[in-house]
Amino acid sequence: MFRLLLSIAVAAGLTVAPASADEVGAYTSGLCRFGNQWVVSGNWDGTGGDGVGIVQETDAGLEWFLRNEPGSGAVDINLKFGAKGEFPMVGDWDGKNGDGVAAVKTSGKDLRWQLRNTLTTGPADSSFTFGTSSDLPVTGDWDGKDGDGVGAWRISGNNIQWHIRNSANAGSPTSIFSFGAKTDRPATGDWDGKNGDGVGTSHRGTGMDWQLRDSANAGSPNKSFTFGDGKTDCALTGDWDGDGKDSVGIVRVLDGRQWQLRNPLSGGAADYTFTF
Repeated sequence: MFRLLLSIAVAAGLTVAPASADEVGAYTSGLCRFGNQWVVSGNWDGTGGDGVGIVQETDAGLEWFLRNEPGSGAVDINLKFGAKGEFPMVGDWDGKNGDGVAAVKTSGKDLRWQLRNTLTTGPADSSFTFGTSSDLPVTGDWDGKDGDGVGAWRISGNNIQWHIRNSANAGSPTSIFSFGAKTDRPATGDWDGKNGDGVGTSHRGTGMDWQLRDSANAGSPNKSFTFGDGKTDCALTGDWDGDGKDSVGIVRVLDGRQWQLRNPLSGGAADYTFTF
């Protein structure tokens, strides 16, 4: 039986994720884990839509097992990057040939980002601080130009406060705004296929409730719907069919890691159901 752990940042640093294989640790949509396995998605080969992946955390560090397509099958890419206790992140850091990987950790009072452009084992191509140790990281193509930027979110009163930067390097936030309630988890994606990524939230109610905004700023959601189980699922986002628009998905423990991905931004049946 599942036990749900909704982990949030605390002033002393980021919370520790669950250890049992059937426990869900939810940080943001797309930054979620079961036990010592993170679930991720990204455009690994630079063509078409997004694939899926598992990041295994061991004492030796983070090992990535990536598949180019959203389906069952053999691993296409295997690499090691990041240390135990760090957050695995995905983004197109150089604006070339698909997504790279990142490992994010607390460093004193800051969040330290370590980025690698290629999906191979090796050292970081860049390292910098952005955000505070009580924040959690997010990524997105906020301005619709080449490459992804970085972001950090925090609870501010009853709201989620976003601090985003258009580029993947140190500096001041390009924008600071509120979107979502403190009980939500942030999500990012290009929901309308125009002008870069917008923001969103997933909320664990009777189901997984999604509220998505096409732009990266404060305002009302453009889309609201329910997809997934509010108690047992990890939430993630990606362009599953390669149409240039991101959509939503969930992963649950059911005969392994069962992925359920949906192409339209609406409630309904999954378009892809598989284990990986």
